Amino acid sequence: METRMKMTAAAFLELPETNLPRELIDGEIIEMTAPELDHQDVVLNLGILFKQAAKERGGKAYVAPVDVVFDEINIPQPDVIYLAPESRCIPEGTKRLLGAPDLIGEV
Repeated sequence: METRMKMTAAAFLELPETNLPRELIDGEIIEMTAPELDHQDVVLNLGILFKQAAKERGGKAYVAPVDVVFDEINIPQPDVIYLAPESRCIPEGTKRLLGAPDLIGEV
């Protein structure tokens, strides 16, 4: 049986920046290749809809890659994120979000 070392959010956030998608899920680093063009087309369309909602209702819209810190072992990068005006998901400086977004779009 293989034993894998779990990583904490603090250690994950200290890793060097990369251009490829990388998430921390259940304490394990998940690295992916760049998304396919069809995927990116859908993400762009969702991003436009989320941005329009933010303009009409207030709030903010983001597209990946944005780290979202849920807890000490989970930091996903949802494809598209919407934060309502009174969202409990808050920016930590200019690098990441803390807490669950109000709406995500995952392609």
